[in-house]
Amino acid sequence: MRTSQGHNGFTLLETLLLVVLVGILGALLVTLVGPRLGRTPEVVGMVRNEALVEQTMEGILADYLEEINSTTSDNALNTIVQNHAAGTYDQNGISTDLAYITFSPSGAEQAAAGASNTLKVTVYVDDGNGHQLHRLSTLLTHSRVSGQNNDTVNF
Repeated sequence: MRTSQGHNGFTLLETLLLVVLVGILGALLVTLVGPRLGRTPEVVGMVRNEALVEQTMEGILADYLEEINSTTSDNALNTIVQNHAAGTYDQNGISTDLAYITFSPSGAEQAAAGASNTLKVTVYVDDGNGHQLHRLSTLLTHSRVSGQNNDTVNF
């Protein structure tokens, strides 16, 4: 910056140098960040799908807790199965699978022959190619008693 003649400001050379440096930094920024900007819609879709899966699971659990804590808690699993059959949970591209299961003496999961005391609920997004994305599973039980002294447990 020249000040000998009383003029304040940048010279033409200093201004051109600044423009060139900003251009170089801008080119580096576009090179490094550019490919990531192209994937932004994909990331937004993934987050949306995760949120929808969690929202659906929370809805199922809310229905279950409402029934299990009511005076007719024996209908809790049946209510979830009926809501599933009515398509209540399969919306916005979300799919749900229900399966009654049992456990072997070694603790391995087995499909039950009919209705059992444990219902496995799986919520996921189907990508259209048979792949389940953002999958959440939970086990719901027929009763609400503790294993130690058979006291009723409120959820």
